[in-house]
Amino acid sequence: MNPSTWSFPGVEGEAGEIFLPEDTTASPPSASAERAPGVVLVGDIFQERAGLISALGARLADKGLVAITAAPSGRGDRFLGRTLREREAEAGRAVTALFERMVAAGTVDIRQLAIVGHGLGGVVAASCAARDARLRAAVLIAAPRSPGAFFPEAARIAWSRQKTARLEDRLVGTVREVDGSLYLEWKSRADELDSARTAARSVPNVLWVHGTADEVVSPDESRSAYFRHPEAGRRARLVLVTGAGHDFGAQGGAGPSASALRGATFVAPALAEAVSGFLGEAFSS
Repeated sequence: MNPSTWSFPGVEGEAGEIFLPEDTTASPPSASAERAPGVVLVGDIFQERAGLISALGARLADKGLVAITAAPSGRGDRFLGRTLREREAEAGRAVTALFERMVAAGTVDIRQLAIVGHGLGGVVAASCAARDARLRAAVLIAAPRSPGAFFPEAARIAWSRQKTARLEDRLVGTVREVDGSLYLEWKSRADELDSARTAARSVPNVLWVHGTADEVVSPDESRSAYFRHPEAGRRARLVLVTGAGHDFGAQGGAGPSASALRGATFVAPALAEAVSGFLGEAFSS
């Protein structure tokens, strides 16, 4: 099975990806087929395709969930220049696509919807969960609480001087010139977007996952957010994956093959186990 693409009607731009469990690939699905939980996946700052989010989508489909990536409204420089509000809107459209069964007609249980975000996508996921009553659970993977915990100091200094900064796209091993618009927007909304606060206002089922060897965002970001949650240890959980870095071993350039995404490009299966196990508990409660 290869992942399919989807786009939201009336919105121009790059399509997202959809991953279906093997028993829901028939079109149309049988009337007796059990509907699956739906998960929206929001990628990190540079991620358009492949990498951790796509690999995770394939793994979650193996475990019986329907997973779609938030469709980015743009490509190339336009993709990189998207604001946080645009990223939040993209995630919201993906939730609507599952909720109204526009993407996987008849296969998604609209009572069991979750959002999963990685890195900057974790900031977006927490914000969406705080505002969208359709979501029953949120998973924040290697998510920073503030822009200072995400962007390197040299970049922040350059942006404060209204210059561009060079940031590494770790997935493909390139360096990109980035202006400070997203950083400044995030800084102006710092209290609103702090996941320790947004998660506490959101659905009570929240999972933080962080690699102990994360070289981009300190694991202390997830620890501090978790311990501030009123449901910590109950409906709010924290999983630390020993030895995992920021991207949990995901690599770019794998192409669209779901079998490849399930394989060597994703070397931290503990992440998929943690996410699917937590969502199973959240949806059964």
